[in-house]
Amino acid sequence: MSRRLKIVGRSVMFLCVIAALVLLNRPIATLAQQQAGDDQGTQASPEEPQVFTTLSGGAVEQIRLRNNDLPTTLAVLNGPFVGLPGATLPWTIGAGDSDLIGVTFNAECALLGGGANPLTEWVEARAVIFAAPARAGYPKLMSPAATAPSSLALCGDAHYTSISTTWHDRPTPVGVPTTYTAVVQWRLHAATAGEQGWLDDWTMALTAYN
Repeated sequence: MSRRLKIVGRSVMFLCVIAALVLLNRPIATLAQQQAGDDQGTQASPEEPQVFTTLSGGAVEQIRLRNNDLPTTLAVLNGPFVGLPGATLPWTIGAGDSDLIGVTFNAECALLGGGANPLTEWVEARAVIFAAPARAGYPKLMSPAATAPSSLALCGDAHYTSISTTWHDRPTPVGVPTTYTAVVQWRLHAATAGEQGWLDDWTMALTAYN
């Protein structure tokens, strides 16, 4: 084989290697571009501005617990919030004092009956805190308030799921001893006749921080 043929052969091999590398790299680049495009397409703008509430507390003063082992159902579609029977705990704060009150609620939750759709139907909850004697600003929703359209959904289908959520409030000081009572309320956000909200094996914990 002449020297000229050898050079031509090597050039052809070199071009083949370059072409192979280009072909191998192209799917990777395409996949990366596709993923970047998908990420941009799925990043929806928030429906409402972000609102942050910052609270702080010191040492724990007391923890109060309330448990229930029996199921409770709610069948009123899109009705008002109602108190969950028994889910009520009080805490008294002395005159001129201010404690951070935290409420944690854990329950087994399900949305039973007819075509439940987690995107449009769910069991939702909130915590309301009352003051006695009465004072301005109370009763009020504990934070996070989770008002519409950003409701706090506990569950949205017929699968029995154990869930947990937490709310807080720090009342400003007043001149007389005041008892603050936290109440867990729930409602059925649903549109299918025959559906029921279902809660069982729940625990409500009130923690008071200095």
